[in-house]
Amino acid sequence: MTEVFEGIVLDKSFRGESGLLLSVLRADGGVRVLHKKVSRKKPSALPDYFDTASFEAEESKAGGILFLGGFEILARRAGIAADYDAFKNACEISKFALKNSKFLESFGALYDLVGASFCAIDSGADSFAVRAKFLYAFAKSEGYAAKEDFAAGLCAEDFECLKKIVSAPAASLRSVPRAAALLERLVFWIGSSTDFSA
Repeated sequence: MTEVFEGIVLDKSFRGESGLLLSVLRADGGVRVLHKKVSRKKPSALPDYFDTASFEAEESKAGGILFLGGFEILARRAGIAADYDAFKNACEISKFALKNSKFLESFGALYDLVGASFCAIDSGADSFAVRAKFLYAFAKSEGYAAKEDFAAGLCAEDFECLKKIVSAPAASLRSVPRAAALLERLVFWIGSSTDFSA
């Protein structure tokens, strides 16, 4: 049976001489792994890390394995790889989604947050601030008292930084002082005060 769906590429890895695995986040079904045979001698254009694409996949006769047929890139985010911090923070967002999506009942909020974060980082936004916004918004979407628990324990400067990050659109967050330090605290809080692993 053929499936057609939109998804965001969180990870890709090569298996053997001609196998490619893409881990794709779907709004309606969480993370699915797509298999594709590729030729290393004759490279072809494929979806890359952080891209959003429409995928056409065929389920194997035995079931459970999806083989990638066609695809159409809807958003190519090659700009993320041009900056080390941007790439690192985008990879951390991907890892977070991969690790924690299996514990979710619905995936729409995670899908939207990941997509918005990747778009913002690709456009040149402060990747530390964008990742902090992603984690804070995700915790709130899952019912955690981020404002009452995390924000209440911050010093005045960090609280102002968080207010700026949370209230502004992710793409408009440019050079946010204290964002990296705030992100560190937020990662610690997620790991120690929620059921999720940051």
